[in-house]
Amino acid sequence: MPLVGMLAGDVHVVEKIRHVMKPITCAAIYCGPLGHGLRTKYAVNLYVTALAVGLAESMNRNYLQDLCLSTSLPREIISQTL
Repeated sequence: MPLVGMLAGDVHVVEKIRHVMKPITCAAIYCGPLGHGLRTKYAVNLYVTALAVGLAESMNRNYLQDLCLSTSLPREIISQTL
């Protein structure tokens, strides 16, 4: 999974250090004033967590309903919706 850098703070300082982030991230995105990078990270993590929990619950429901999880059908259907 690619790493995205969320930068925040003084715009001039962020531009000075952006080249340091380039080799270790697929993108370095400016999020606004100091503290907004962390707030953005929390929002993104909440979204990703909701997706992961939803996927886990759907797989558990498939298991409880004796649907065959050994086939690629659930994976194929989910991959088409993302």
